[in-house]
Amino acid sequence: MCRLFIAVDLAHHVRLEAMQKEMQARCMGRVKWEVPQNWHLTLQFLGEVDVSTSVIDTALLNIAAECAPFSLVLEGIGCFGPLFNPKVLWVGVQDHPSLSQLQQQVHNSMIQLGIKLQDSRFRPHVTLARVNHWVDSAGLSTWMQGNADAAIATVRVESFQLFRSVLSPHGATYKVIRDYKMEAEQG
Repeated sequence: MCRLFIAVDLAHHVRLEAMQKEMQARCMGRVKWEVPQNWHLTLQFLGEVDVSTSVIDTALLNIAAECAPFSLVLEGIGCFGPLFNPKVLWVGVQDHPSLSQLQQQVHNSMIQLGIKLQDSRFRPHVTLARVNHWVDSAGLSTWMQGNADAAIATVRVESFQLFRSVLSPHGATYKVIRDYKMEAEQG
């Protein structure tokens, strides 16, 4: 069995690096900062999957053939959990119909393959850090509130990826299994 997810790869995005460095300078707690090569926008977490990756691959190839590239706006700094005790620090993504449609197609196709998925609302974001113990001595929460709606960058999405996630005591490492170039013409 493999631990898999489907995402848009955003590794080493310059503006995300700048936002993470700004947050690091303001954060004094025990925080595990995501390494830039792990940055991504999850479309669907599959978890431990016993379905053949070739079956998943075929479904994702079909989706990519039907989807046209589009642009996303990375917008806003936020967190999961209350601002006084966050669990995850992230950069948000502005609503976009093409992203919602892509995520829904991926979700539906994985269900059709018999993969049991978590029943949760799609909340597009890029995780920059996971918080073990929060200390806001440098005013990160105030800075985050001031940047809750800040436009950070526009990203061109021309493909999505199937990732394998390997957990270790040092954190997760992600490996791209396959890249799916979106081939449909823009309408």
